[in-house]
Amino acid sequence: MIEPSEVNRDPQVRIFASAGVGPDRTDWQSLLAWKKDGWSMRFFQYGNAFLPDGKNTTNLLALTTIAVQGSDQRATIWRVGGAR
Repeated sequence: MIEPSEVNRDPQVRIFASAGVGPDRTDWQSLLAWKKDGWSMRFFQYGNAFLPDGKNTTNLLALTTIAVQGSDQRATIWRVGGAR
């Protein structure tokens, strides 16, 4: 989510992933990123990417983006990781 604060200065919505396992995952990488659309965050929505709830045992990632450039209210499916 793009929600400006003292610690969050990134102007983009990002999806991160790690190849590590367990609670101490390392090597986080930004896989996807979107810039906030031109509408004011004060009066309209923050830029965001929503992930569905539940367990996913596939290598597909579904998400919906809101208030981002070129992808407002768009659901997409991405192939991630190796083939299963």
